[in-house]
Amino acid sequence: MTASVVPNKRVPVINAQDHVRGPVSAAITLIVYGDYQCDSTRQAASVIDKLQRQWDGRIRFVYRHFPQDQLHPQAFLAAEAAEAAGAQGKFWEMHALLLERADEIDDDNLKRWAQKLKLDAQRFMLDLSDSRYAGRVYESYQSACAAGISETPTIFINGRRHEGPLTLASLSSAVQQEWYGARQAPIMRSTRFDIPYISPAVIREIQKIAG
Repeated sequence: MTASVVPNKRVPVINAQDHVRGPVSAAITLIVYGDYQCDSTRQAASVIDKLQRQWDGRIRFVYRHFPQDQLHPQAFLAAEAAEAAGAQGKFWEMHALLLERADEIDDDNLKRWAQKLKLDAQRFMLDLSDSRYAGRVYESYQSACAAGISETPTIFINGRRHEGPLTLASLSSAVQQEWYGARQAPIMRSTRFDIPYISPAVIREIQKIAG
């Protein structure tokens, strides 16, 4: 199966507010816009976990919020909860719980999950009641709209939108295409010495493959 990566639908670059899992030096960056109560987002999360294991150390994963609250009433609250947990260093742990138990999202369960993760539950619930991180969720939502996104999940591979099916085979094929492109793209001529230049990140990845 040939994967399709569309180059003309760009996504905003990674910023300080993003939640990133994987090495900074990774050659491939996968950005996902998702909704915690979206069945397809949950299915894609499972595929991405497998993809990261398959491409160990060569992919970093970024999750961004695109809550479809007109379809999923608790989606925006869930995104706020992830951000509130992230403020206490437990974004990915809350992220996993929200995906796993999406049908159970309410104030009581969020408090229980915060306690389970050993967060300061009082601070966590206060952050939610004050909508402290609503602005951050809304910024993520706006960046999705600006990138032409209308559904979840939407995946970008090195800044380009993936249009193939959200299966392990399709995403792995798309990552492989981008991987070889990433290895070739940094090769250029030095203006001073007229010799090939290869970026340090690519050299490290080639060394890994060579063993």
